[in-house]
Amino acid sequence: DRRPPEEKETRFWNEGMAAVRLLRDEVAPAHSLWFQLDRGGDAGVVFAHVTYLPGADPEELPQARHRGHEYGFLLTGRLAVEVAGDTIELGPGDAISFGSDVPHRFHAVGEEPARAVWFNRVG
Repeated sequence: DRRPPEEKETRFWNEGMAAVRLLRDEVAPAHSLWFQLDRGGDAGVVFAHVTYLPGADPEELPQARHRGHEYGFLLTGRLAVEVAGDTIELGPGDAISFGSDVPHRFHAVGEEPARAVWFNRVG
């Protein structure tokens, strides 16, 4: 288990029920951990806490492309966000928004994990 120790104990609550579940560990298991924050009942919406683990080779990461729009807010660390071939580096407190139909990928910069909150609206 490559998750940082503090990540293993993270719990989010929604209306008195635990709402956290591992969402997309299968997408890039050595690169990022996605924990769903919503209850999963809203069609076309993903609200997640994501940890990007350090050490990923950006050129080996697949680019995502899908319907919708993404909104991200970086909590800790440094995160490189590549959208349509252009890369911007985010720091704590930075936010980004872009159309999900444009090729995109993310990776932690440096030795520390990057933690972010993402809201993806599909459609």
